[in-house]
Amino acid sequence: MMASSISNSISSFAAVAVALISCASLVLGSVEYSPEQEVKALLAYEWWSPAYLNSITTTSCKLPGIARNHAGSITRISIHKFFLYGSELGKFLNGSSFPNLIHLDLAAAGLHGSIPPEIDTLSKLTYLDLSHNYLSGELPLSLRNLSQLVVLDISFIDIQDSIPSELGNLNTLVALNLSVNILYGPIPSSLGLLTNLTHLDIFANQINGQLPLSITSLTHLMEFDASSNAINGSIPIHIGKLKNLQFLFLPRNMLDGPLPLSLGQLSKLPALSLDSNNISGSIPPEIGKMTNLTYLDLGKNMLNGSLPSSLGQLSKLTALSLDSNNITGSIPLEIGKMTNLARLDLHENMLMRQLPPILGLVNLFYLDLSVNMFNGQLPPEIGYLKNVESLLLGDNRLTGAIPSTLCDLTNLYYLSLSQNQLSGSLPSRIGNLENLARLKLSSNNLMGPITPSSGGLRSIQDIDLSYNHFSESIPIEICSLSTLTSLDLSNIFLVGEIPYKHADLVNLATLNLAGNHFNYCIPCYLGSTIRTFDAEGYLYNSSCLF
Repeated sequence: MMASSISNSISSFAAVAVALISCASLVLGSVEYSPEQEVKALLAYEWWSPAYLNSITTTSCKLPGIARNHAGSITRISIHKFFLYGSELGKFLNGSSFPNLIHLDLAAAGLHGSIPPEIDTLSKLTYLDLSHNYLSGELPLSLRNLSQLVVLDISFIDIQDSIPSELGNLNTLVALNLSVNILYGPIPSSLGLLTNLTHLDIFANQINGQLPLSITSLTHLMEFDASSNAINGSIPIHIGKLKNLQFLFLPRNMLDGPLPLSLGQLSKLPALSLDSNNISGSIPPEIGKMTNLTYLDLGKNMLNGSLPSSLGQLSKLTALSLDSNNITGSIPLEIGKMTNLARLDLHENMLMRQLPPILGLVNLFYLDLSVNMFNGQLPPEIGYLKNVESLLLGDNRLTGAIPSTLCDLTNLYYLSLSQNQLSGSLPSRIGNLENLARLKLSSNNLMGPITPSSGGLRSIQDIDLSYNHFSESIPIEICSLSTLTSLDLSNIFLVGEIPYKHADLVNLATLNLAGNHFNYCIPCYLGSTIRTFDAEGYLYNSSCLF
């Protein structure tokens, strides 16, 4: 029975092959090259299973992803995201089986093996995409012979090699993608000869050395992504010659030196990312000339000096990240002109003085000014941030009371004011923040009652009020916070007893009540239902445990 089934499959396969070859003969007849041979070659590679071929209508004269010219010769093979039945790329390159092939797309086709040197037999190729496969080995030097290539994509495979300088011979290239491989060594200066290049992507490799000065010869370049490598040295001072750039991504490298003044010449650039390097010096005022910027990330560097007021000229900017630097001074008032700004991250710098009333940026949804040296009071204008979801101002030197206008931020999800010098009581309307999930107010000088209106925090998951001076009892309303998973009320001089309704906090996993003055024993159910509650969570209270 099994032998009969196999025989039938082979017969079906042969029938399809005969039909396809017959169709090719009808199209062309007798010429110097043979479409019959091309069809035979395709079928010989066993890319399609016999069962699949058997399902094809034998009168269609077509295989999926195959296109021919008017003479019947195959010009295009596009089996993109089609997991091939036979997966050896080497089988495909059999002499000159496809003399007129100009487009070869085998992306995500499950190919194994290496890229064979015979790749140059496809001498008319203009498009070659082998990305997202399981290929390994080296880049064959014979690639340099594909002199008509316009697009070369060998990304997301496991090529382990240096970038061949011979790629500079491919002067018709418009797009080159070598990303996510194991490429090492420097970027060859010969890539500067690819003057038609608009897209150069080499991210997520192990490339080192400096950016070659010749890179500034690529004046048609629109996208350059070399992120997540080990590139060192400074950014070429003439980077501004690349006036057509729309994306410049060099984060997570080892770049050092100052930001070149010529960056200001990149007036078309919408996105610039240089974060996680060792770039030093101040932010040049010329950056304000990059008026098309919508995304700017210079975080996690060694930048110093003050913020230039020219940043206010970047009116299209939606995201600005300058975190984890050594920036000093104050926030310039001109930042208030960036009315499209949605994300502002300046945390972990040495910014000081009072927060200016630039917080009326109505489109802002993320603001992180934590770990700086801001002082003075929180401006009441903070209530204008109607769309803000994350407001992180912890680890500063802020004083005074929490303004009641903060309770108008009904979209707020995460509020952190910890490690400041805030005083007064909690705002009476804090329960208005129905979307608030995380509330961090630890290490301040807050006092008075834990307001009963806190029971309106319907989405709250994490509350930390530790190291304050509330000195009253826990309100029973806090027991209605059924979404609460973590509660830290340690070292705030609480007295009285723990409300019996704490048993209603069914999701509470972490509870810290240490350093208070409770007069009664901890109810036994707390120790059995809260995963991280133990004796240390009740340390230095006045009475017994359980």
